[in-house]
Amino acid sequence: MSERAFSEARRKVVGAHRQADYQSALRIAEEAAIEFPDRADKTAYWVACLYALLGDRERALRILEDGFARGHRAATPRPSPAVRTPSPADATSP
Repeated sequence: MSERAFSEARRKVVGAHRQADYQSALRIAEEAAIEFPDRADKTAYWVACLYALLGDRERALRILEDGFARGHRAATPRPSPAVRTPSPADATSP
């Protein structure tokens, strides 16, 4: 896989998205998913977001769930760096 080719696909997806041409962005993202299977963590997220923007939220959710089941990082929710899980010590603090 060429990093340059993947960057170009990403540029095209973002460009179509910025123009609110979600159908074209989806087509490009789906092509990228096939061409770059090792970057499925990114392409699955793009495809899911675009399906949601096109109103097919159920399909978007299935794509994210499939990515999560396969272990793709982008499909795995990560807390913001500003958010932390309270520790048991927090409960005992005055």
